[in-house]
Amino acid sequence: MKIGGSLGKWSNEAKGAVRDAGQMADQFYKNTIGDITDSLGNISQCLASLDKIRIRVMERTIEYHTAALRVLIRSNYVEQEIIETVWHMVKNDIRRSPEPAIYHLPNPKSSVGAKKIDIESHVFPKNKYPSILVHGMGYNASLDDAYSFYRDFEDHVDVFSDSRYADHDIYLVSYDTELTDESDSIIRAAIELLLGMIPGGDLEPLVLGVFWRELERRASLTGDYIFPFLKRIKQEVPTALGFAVTHSLGCFTLASASQKLLSENRNNKIFSKWLCMAAALPAMPLLKQGVFR
Repeated sequence: MKIGGSLGKWSNEAKGAVRDAGQMADQFYKNTIGDITDSLGNISQCLASLDKIRIRVMERTIEYHTAALRVLIRSNYVEQEIIETVWHMVKNDIRRSPEPAIYHLPNPKSSVGAKKIDIESHVFPKNKYPSILVHGMGYNASLDDAYSFYRDFEDHVDVFSDSRYADHDIYLVSYDTELTDESDSIIRAAIELLLGMIPGGDLEPLVLGVFWRELERRASLTGDYIFPFLKRIKQEVPTALGFAVTHSLGCFTLASASQKLLSENRNNKIFSKWLCMAAALPAMPLLKQGVFR
């Protein structure tokens, strides 16, 4: 693939920097093994230890290369322009519906009895305050995965089993945020096509950077899906005493829906608290432009 302009310059520089890091790591490995071998000579009692030393040095070399590449990415040497280009190369191949759903969890101690709700016709239990949980990346679109996020949260903080929250009603948002092996392979192939083969390189940060663009799209679509649910809470539950629990991409998802709600009326309030963990939040202008759709 031939790349011109500033991107061609960045591609060549990024490729060269990554390869330089790899060559430095390889030379480090060879020099270290050579020094150890020269020191040990052919002393038989030391030969058994040499292979263990070789493996340990190889592990350290991989760590060195990985760390060097991550420094390049964090310092923006591997530019956002690279991620954007790979994203445009693969976006149609990794695009999937998030398959969003909302499950009502009547029993906070078990997923038995949980049911997918119809947003338009769902009847909110009286004297209950809706509370919503939205997971982040790495989950299938299923009740089991949505419940596993809730269970992880509850096992650590023990909120909903507390009698003080017996009047809170639990809703779990489910959507597909999993990086499949197929998508991973497609993204890696595009990165290698763009930058060239990077022997021993850690491509994980670049892969996740590209896949995050797809996750932003899915989160935005899921935000559109849950928006009517939030609107109904505002209209039909007189007191906003429930709360929201979100993690990472889940914060982006709920924020996307909340922005739409606030654009209708800045005084709209549906939750008393929002526990926003490791937040990934959308920028209002980008959502207005619809760049994630």
